[in-house]
Amino acid sequence: QGHGLAEFTNWQGLPPARVAACGQTMATVVWAAEDTPLQPTDRCADKADVDGFLCGWHCRRQDSGGTFVKETALRSVPDAKSPAGADIRFIMDGTTGNMIHGTVPSGQINRATIHAKVSEFWYVLEGTGEIWRKDETEERVTSLLPGVSIDIPVGTAFQYRNVGSVPLKFICITMPPWPGDHEASHLTGAWEPTI
Repeated sequence: QGHGLAEFTNWQGLPPARVAACGQTMATVVWAAEDTPLQPTDRCADKADVDGFLCGWHCRRQDSGGTFVKETALRSVPDAKSPAGADIRFIMDGTTGNMIHGTVPSGQINRATIHAKVSEFWYVLEGTGEIWRKDETEERVTSLLPGVSIDIPVGTAFQYRNVGSVPLKFICITMPPWPGDHEASHLTGAWEPTI
């Protein structure tokens, strides 16, 4: 399958002779597509686990270029709420960061937040909003309009709101990967939250 990539799903449904142990030693797992053992560099991913790779549902062979190739589709319903209050859909995760799709309903003002170790890049897709950012030297409010990108460096307090009549939608990339909601702390921001 293209570029040296082979994959199969639901290895637990394969005959026992084809699958020895996934988790203890990945090299003992046999690929359905190639009848060859997984190498130590191969990865297994559990589709139910967005934070890491677990053997179980989906295994991939490392491609010939030395990278793991993945693809996703945007879900029709949110996966979770962000600590600030946005509806989020998980798009992509990797060793250096994560990517999510965020949605804020019309009129919603999210909670002001600060991150301990994670920085973010945003790209606005739809809607109209504002984001307040404050660090030790600067404080500013930026309009969130389609095509605008902003950054949130680690340790920067921020709060955002939808000031338009349609949902505010954006892509957010976190670096390093999001460790969990304990990463975020709430504080007093520029506006009174509505959630």
